[in-house]
Amino acid sequence: MQAPYQLVSRSMSISIRRSHRLIDASRAWPLLDSLSGLYPDLADWYWNKAVPGIVTGHGALIVAETDEDPGNPVIGLALGRKPTDGDGETKLQCVRVAPGHQRRGIGARLLERAFAELGSDQPFCSVSEEMLHLVAPLFINRFGFTLTRVGQGIYRPDKLEYQFNGDHDLRRKTPYGAAA
Repeated sequence: MQAPYQLVSRSMSISIRRSHRLIDASRAWPLLDSLSGLYPDLADWYWNKAVPGIVTGHGALIVAETDEDPGNPVIGLALGRKPTDGDGETKLQCVRVAPGHQRRGIGARLLERAFAELGSDQPFCSVSEEMLHLVAPLFINRFGFTLTRVGQGIYRPDKLEYQFNGDHDLRRKTPYGAAA
């Protein structure tokens, strides 16, 4: 297992590590929950699909923690999964850094660790139109992601979802429309 990455920023120590622990998945939830408005049924997906994968080792939860807030030290997270038994694709499911900690390199370090854990530096991922401005420079300029599809109505009616590193029709997996 790879050792935690240490980043010292503005007199604060930040640790980035992979976790299989339910307690860490619980600590990461408030940060992820802030995206619930962009992804309907996010809580159901996280607790019933992502967390079991994290605990069993099929999914990857990478957390960025700080000693600044002992009550909830998680300031960033990345979620991903590898295909199991030849089913599915390697996917970066989420990367999120708390607003007060953005633009400090934490997101890049989370992605680097997620890529190492997933065994791919070009995993499939999708991004909502509201979050594109935050991640596109990092995805495209630093990590060389390729925009492969823009879909409408994938997770929410009339909203765009930008897909990188794979041409998957996600509409077949969501309640907002059948594949055309």
